[in-house]
Amino acid sequence: MLQLSFDETEATLTLSPEGQLTKEDFQKVNDEVNPFIEENGELKGLIIETKSVKDWGSWSGLINHLKFVKEHHRQIRKVATITDNKVLAAAPSIASHFVRAEVKQFATDAIEEAKIWINSPEEDLNISMIPFPNKPVIGIQMMGKMEKRDLLM
Repeated sequence: MLQLSFDETEATLTLSPEGQLTKEDFQKVNDEVNPFIEENGELKGLIIETKSVKDWGSWSGLINHLKFVKEHHRQIRKVATITDNKVLAAAPSIASHFVRAEVKQFATDAIEEAKIWINSPEEDLNISMIPFPNKPVIGIQMMGKMEKRDLLM
């Protein structure tokens, strides 16, 4: 079962898996958020609260979760995982290679911190030139998050 809470004002979806996840759970999520995404273009954030990998229940649950991510990762800006489980705490560093969203892990007692992070402005890419007097070198300092749109400047 997948508990969901959707805050349209904050454009944030919170998912809490409990027991075995099914295809119907993800269909329920799709029915809830897809109309919002169609109208507004994206969600600010997704919060996933989970205690263990057993929450997927089966490989089928994991596959349905991965399908959901594949279909929605371009429409979600930030994903916060709320867990103290050491295995799941590693998920953000792995997921960040496969999704557009910025992914960050928070402890189970830090859900408010996760919400603040989701609602904080994204760091735009800041590029500056660093001249080196009397040398034929120019340094470039880049700070922030680089995205494909930054390469098209």
